[in-house]
Amino acid sequence: MKLQHYYTVPVQFSRGCPFDCEFCDIVQLFGRRVRTKHPEQFVAEMDAAYHTGFRGGMFVVDDNFIGNHRRTKELLRAIIPWQREHRFPFTLSTEASIDLAYDPELLELLVQANFGMVFVGLETPIDDSLAAAGKQQNRKRDVLESVRAIQRAGIEVTGGFIIGFDSDPPDIFDRQIEFIEELAVPTAMVGLLTALPQTKLYDRLAREGRLYGDSSGNNYSSSAMNFQPLLPAAEIDNGYRRVLKTIYSPARYFERCLRLLEIMPQPRREHGIRATKDDFLAAFRSVFRQTFSRYGHHYLAFMVRALLRRPDQFVRTFTLAIEGHHYLTVTRRSVRSPRPESSASPHAPSCHYERRVIAGTME
Repeated sequence: MKLQHYYTVPVQFSRGCPFDCEFCDIVQLFGRRVRTKHPEQFVAEMDAAYHTGFRGGMFVVDDNFIGNHRRTKELLRAIIPWQREHRFPFTLSTEASIDLAYDPELLELLVQANFGMVFVGLETPIDDSLAAAGKQQNRKRDVLESVRAIQRAGIEVTGGFIIGFDSDPPDIFDRQIEFIEELAVPTAMVGLLTALPQTKLYDRLAREGRLYGDSSGNNYSSSAMNFQPLLPAAEIDNGYRRVLKTIYSPARYFERCLRLLEIMPQPRREHGIRATKDDFLAAFRSVFRQTFSRYGHHYLAFMVRALLRRPDQFVRTFTLAIEGHHYLTVTRRSVRSPRPESSASPHAPSCHYERRVIAGTME
């Protein structure tokens, strides 16, 4: 395989999750006991990727990378010296539960190992919905402060959000928009609740006679929801489209980006980002393509404000801008379509972009 054609290399450390959310099938697939590789094996895989000549993003694909805090710390203590010895060739990203914010030592180790992004299931601002779904880890502490703790450590939070819980009030759409804006999460993956086979949610809805059938895998349109929600389906469909259209309007998206840049700390010198020819090419394409796009004035205003306020975040600034080109374009197309043909959330393919930034997107 010609890895230079790929943005990121996937690796895995663990399977299983100690939590048991009603809508999630991870426990059914992999169990609640977290099983891990030995740190030596994981580092050997990093070494193998390094020797192919690949440099850039490395995504740890665990559904909950910190399912076992102790073992994750052991791994990070092995990754850090390897990264230093090789001059930090990889920027890592992963998925984790919100309790990452409760462990300062774990956060610091992640930063030292050069983790730049973490996907967190934030789901909803409605406490009753979190409680009913069994998402107790999100109820233990204030979610806003938890997200801020991760961001202030220097790790961008990508958020997962869900609409369609039984406890969702009629104003859930406005409240989700406010929630996402307050969190300053540029990449907000908003999906409609789906009942996956073998989950507690699936079994409950089957008992209640509300299940239509198995999930299609499409969590975008209410027409693809595989159960009868309590809110009217048409209301969910219209409200959901409005959420996407609002949060991925140019003004809202770039404002979240700017707020994130203001929160993030100064990059650590030891991680030293070495720009490549492809990086400069992507930046040039960004300036040329986005300046003359339909949202060009929003783009230029963001770039000027961001580079004046946080010149030390210039790489992340261009990254967020180019990601925005993708999000704004795809969302605009998606909200027009009454029956999307895609079998996945329109934002799912972009969840893990963060560094070398899809030069191809600008072509």
